Amino acid sequence: MRFASLERAIFGQLKVATGVIPGGGAVQHLSRLMGRARALEVIASADEERVHAITLAPEADFRRDSELFGEGFRDGEAKRRTGLLLNRGLQTRSETELNLGRVLGEFDS
Repeated sequence: MRFASLERAIFGQLKVATGVIPGGGAVQHLSRLMGRARALEVIASADEERVHAITLAPEADFRRDSELFGEGFRDGEAKRRTGLLLNRGLQTRSETELNLGRVLGEFDS
């Protein structure tokens, strides 16, 4: 059972915003926890073929996704965006975390 406050909870997939497919178990866990349709809604701009394959995927797919996740962060743009977010306070209770949608939108403006 999972709980979140409708007034205070903030959910997002940072990997997609930085140009990397969700990794580290995000696709697997969301698909199994929420079901295919809700997982696709949360991961909105990720490649849905990965969600189809992982919903009931073998262990080898978990390893492959971790490899893809690592490869994505070797990309210069993903590193740059992640660095910008970390410098603005990502992974701390900061204005960046509390307003992540707005901050991510500033990357493309």
